[in-house]
Parts: sequence; C-alpha cells; structure tokens
Amino acid sequence: MIAVVGAKGYSDTTITDVLTAAKVSRSAFYNCFNSKLECFLAAARMGAIEMHHAVRRAVRAVPTGAPAEEQLRAGIREFFGFLAREPACARVLFVELAAGGPSAARRYDTAVSYLADDTQTWHHAVGGQAERVVYDMLAGALAHIAAARVRSGNTRSLPDLEDEAFQMHVAVLGMT
Repeated sequence: MIAVVGAKGYSDTTITDVLTAAKVSRSAFYNCFNSKLECFLAAARMGAIEMHHAVRRAVRAVPTGAPAEEQLRAGIREFFGFLAREPACARVLFVELAAGGPSAARRYDTAVSYLADDTQTWHHAVGGQAERVVYDMLAGALAHIAAARVRSGNTRSLPDLEDEAFQMHVAVLGMT
C-alpha cells in the first residue's frame, strides 16, 4: 500500500492497484481489511512505527559519554534520513494522510506525536524539562518542513535541514 500510494496518491490508488502490487487475491485482501482506507491506515501506522524505531535506534547508537547534543543530532539526522531513503513512506505520512479523512488525520497526529515523544524522552534524559506543548511544537515544525519538501518533490533534500533543525531545538530547549 505504501509503495502504491507513494507513487499514485491515495485518491488515485485503487484496490486493484494494491492487489497487483501485493500479489494477493481480492478475497485475501478482504480477509484482512474491510476497505482501502483500513488498509491505508494500517500501512501508515506501520510506516510511522518504522520511522519512530529508526530514530530511536540512531539515538541509542550514540556512544555512551558523548555530548547530549550528539543524541539530538543523531535523532534529527535519522528522521530526515529515513524520509529521504523512504520517499513513498514520507509521502504517505506527511502528504497523503490528509486525503484519508478524520481517521487518517489521527494517524498523522500519532506520527508527529512520536517525534515529540522522542524529543521529550531525550531532553528529560539529559536533565532538561519543558512543557509538553514545546515538544509538540518542535515536532510540528519538523513535520511541516518535511511535508513541504515532500509535496514539492524535494524529499531527497531533507537531510540538508539537519543543522537548522538542530539549531532550532537548541534554541527552543535552552541548550548551549
């Protein structure tokens, strides 16, 4: 579903497109999903989880004892890197979910919430503290710029934003 929607867009994707790409029968599809939307939401959820886990792995890979900022930078680098490596998933998460109605909007909010959770977890681990809305705003800013780049066909340029995103986090979270 992610590959097909990433290529065609949600509204132009048909069940037949999904069946062909997945090489499954119509009955097999309907044994798992009640509709195109249900399949799309499940795929978007899996994509968001995959992105979330990739960011967390990158943060955990920073050597113990490294400056806290290196963890933050690693998470930002992986967020943008994941989307650049997975342009279909980027389109699904940051563009096409808008076409899926209220249920899809909640999935988008969940994907952005994962970013806020990761930032909050990291910030608390290094002794920082801020209101939850601050983490939500930082995540929203990352999601907004990601969506704008994906919509304009510049997904591959997302990693170029690492320094600016890092500086934004440092400034807002009061780090030196």
